[in-house]
Formats: sequence, structure tokens, C-alpha cells
Amino acid sequence: MADPRDKRSIKPTYRWFLAVLGALGAALVAHSIRLYGPGLSPDSVGYISIARSLAASGEYVRFDGGLAPEWPPLYPLLAALLHKLTGADALITAGVVNALCHGVTVYVSGLLLARVARESPLAKVLGVVAVAMSPALLAVSVMAWTEPLFICCVALFLLALHGIVAGDRSPRWVALAALFAALAALTRYIGVALIPVGALVILLYYAAKPLQRWAAAALYSAGALLPLAAWMWRNQQATGTLMGARAPSSFTLSQNLGFTWETIQAWFLPKEVVPLRYGLAIGAGLVGFLVWALLRQRLDAPKGRAAYALPSFLLIVAYLVMLIVTSTTTAYDQITNRLVVPIWVPLVVVLMVGWDLLTSRWAGRAGAIVAACALVVAFAPWFLYMKDSTTKAVESYTKRGAGGYNTRSWRESPLIAQLQTAGPPQYGRVYTNGPDVLYILTPLDHGVFSPRKGHYNSALQVTERPNMKLPARLIWFNGIGRAYLHTVNDLRQYYELTPVQQVSDGAVYVVGEKG
Repeated sequence: MADPRDKRSIKPTYRWFLAVLGALGAALVAHSIRLYGPGLSPDSVGYISIARSLAASGEYVRFDGGLAPEWPPLYPLLAALLHKLTGADALITAGVVNALCHGVTVYVSGLLLARVARESPLAKVLGVVAVAMSPALLAVSVMAWTEPLFICCVALFLLALHGIVAGDRSPRWVALAALFAALAALTRYIGVALIPVGALVILLYYAAKPLQRWAAAALYSAGALLPLAAWMWRNQQATGTLMGARAPSSFTLSQNLGFTWETIQAWFLPKEVVPLRYGLAIGAGLVGFLVWALLRQRLDAPKGRAAYALPSFLLIVAYLVMLIVTSTTTAYDQITNRLVVPIWVPLVVVLMVGWDLLTSRWAGRAGAIVAACALVVAFAPWFLYMKDSTTKAVESYTKRGAGGYNTRSWRESPLIAQLQTAGPPQYGRVYTNGPDVLYILTPLDHGVFSPRKGHYNSALQVTERPNMKLPARLIWFNGIGRAYLHTVNDLRQYYELTPVQQVSDGAVYVVGEKG
């Protein structure tokens, strides 16, 4: 997808190198999930169940019957389409989607780096290797999550923006940028952060008259927003909400800023070696240098390094601002690697621009070699840290499972084993603190959440008395920590709980009226 005028700058040998590295990246994901399949979190189970529903009946319905407006549709839709094409279960096809997306991300990252790292071929090679061997990227690629697809869309979006920066008058780059921004927003709602980034790049660099630039930016924005608007209209009509019911967040702005920096620092420096406050000082200094170096370049010069780096820099800022603000106002997952890692590819691009700028300031071949050697020595500990982390992670994935419910501890759970052979309950409703576990690992696919006392990651409390429709059974997993649910001891204050099965990791209770 590179600009035809720049094809000579990307040699066939480099493209083959990227293709091999991308294939190895996809193979690494496939190898890591070979024990049980991709890792499964509660979100993963929801995606898989929706994909199965889409493949079976064409309905976008979660395993519990919910219409899932909190999730955009693209990831389960792709898993369902692959199921239709191959006949493989959605759990398998989700892993295929992840492996393919991981490989494409590696390949496209190399194309991005080829544009920005022109003075130092070593920078673009090490940059793409940093993407391929990143433990942070692998950690989300082995899970049945939307992030691998989203990250792939982000990389392709940046590549389309590079076509615009290159000065190509063809509208195809604007159309491709709109397409990938729309796909990102249909994968994760935070993908809307890409839309203003693309509009600004079009206004700055699109090779047309000012009025035509504004028209192109408007058409791009409309094209990127329209699919998401259609999906949100569906949600409003079906559920009365645009993106599902949301409770206020329990995390403050300062906490979310801390979570974000702690995650980013862990990609480069272990906090056990470098305390967070020192890591923050190092990071601030590096960011300051990069901003200074880029400002010394001409941002308005087409095909300049700074111009190619600007889309990545803007995307990092827009994404992190939206992530931190929404996590402060709305209850969802705590900010960890899963939520921050979509900036990994643009971050590597910006870092390699800094490398390239430093190298270019050394005159002559000898000076460039000295600069390259100095930078390699400086970067070597980081690469060794990533290599060690990735090696340990892959060893864990292959021996214990990729994560969540698809690990040996869950697959060999005594309670799961009993539930798999016991068959459905003879009567009544099934309450549990793990309806997703029942659906994905047992024949009991109709469990409902036990009564709530609050909301996920929110200080908002439920004041009503726990209400359970009797007769009923309660299946309780000790390994699930959902603090917003009433505990077994809480429920005993209102109901008689008689254990009928007790094992090391949980129990089954008959629920009756108290007293």
C-alpha cells in the first residue's frame, strides 16, 4: 500500500524480510495458543458466544441473551465469517484472526518505519523487530480480544496517512484512511480517536487546494463515522442506549495517569529496577527531546521525516487522552497493558524517528557508524529485556495455556470436572459468579449472575435486597473475584444455602428460603 513514487525506497529484499518476520509473528501466536486455544477473559467469552450466534442464526446475541451494545461488532463478525468458511468453531477462528492480525501488524510496521528511518537502515530493522518480539503485543494477541484486530487497523490507518503525507493527489489514500478508521471504531469504540487525527493530516498534507482539502477532510470524517453511527443507531433502537449502560468510574484522573505511565514504563524498564518516579523523569526527558527534534524539522515539508512522524505522534496523544478521560468518567477495565498497547506501533515509529535524527546529525560515514554503534549499545538492554520477557511468556503459554479460562488450572478444575459430568440441574434456576465459565467450559450454558451489590469498577452501589427466584442452585467458583457480587456469606443472611457438592476450588449449593 506504499506510494508508487516511493517504491524504489523500499527494496524487495526488505519487503521479503518483512514478510518472513510477519509470518514468524503469526506463527509465534499460533504456537503460543496451541495448548487450549486463545486465552479467555469474560469479554472473550462474550465475543465467542456472539460469533457462534452470528454463525448459527445471524443474530448478534451474547450467551446470556443480551444484545451486547457495549461491544462493536467487527471482531465477532470476522470470527463468525471464518467459521462459515472453514467450519471451525469460533474459539478456533478467533485465534486465527489474532494470528493473522499480528502478522499483518508486523509487516505494516516495517513499511511505516521504511518511510521515517531513512538515514539509518538499522533503525527500521530494529524497529520492526521490536514490534515482532514485543511481549506487550504478544500478550494481547494470544487472548480472544479485539485488540489485535484494532492494532492492525491502527497500523493500516497510519500507512494510509503516510500516502497522504507523501503528496499523492489520488483520493484513494483518503478513502483508505476513512476505511481503516471506520474499521477501528467498529472494533473498539475508542477507535473514534483516529478520526480527528486523519482529518488534521488531510488538512495539513493532502495535495490539493485549501477548499479541496476541507472537502476531503469532511468526506473522510463522514465516511469514517457513518458505519459507527449506523451501529449505534441499532443499539439505541434495540436497547435504548448507544453503547450500553455505563456506571461512573471508581478511578480518579491521577490514578489513571499513574496506571498509564506504569504500563508504558514496563515495556522498557522493569519497575523493580527503575522506580516509577525515575522512569517518569527518563520518559519526560525522552519525550522532550523527540518534540524538540521534530520541531526543528519542517512539519510542512512533504515527505520530511517529521511529517511522516506527525500522524503517529498525534495518534498517541489522541488515543491516550481519550483513554484516560473515559476511564475517569466511565467504569470499565482498569488501565493496563491491554488498553494501552494500541499505541505500541506508533510509539516505535516515533522512537525510531528520534534514532534516525540522531544518526543524521553525525557527518560522514565514520560518524554515522559511531552513532549507530552507540545507539545499539544503548538499546541493547531493552531488546534483551523484551527477548527475556517474550521467551518466558511463550514458555508459560505453551505449558499452562494462553490465559484466563483457557489455562491448565481452569481446564483441570475439580468443580468444572464435576459439572461436565453431572448434567443439568434437576430443577430451578442456576445462579453463579461465573456464568461465562459455565458457558465456555461446561454443558451448563444458562447460568445467570448471582445478585449484585454494586457495579463493575464503580463506587455505585445496589441497595435492594438480593433477589433470587426459587427453586435455584448456586454454583460458586473460588477462583473468580467479582467484588460487585454478593459473596456466599452475604447471601446466607437472606437464604438457606445447602452445599451438595464441595471441592477445592468451589461448591454447588441448593438455595432455599431462610428459616
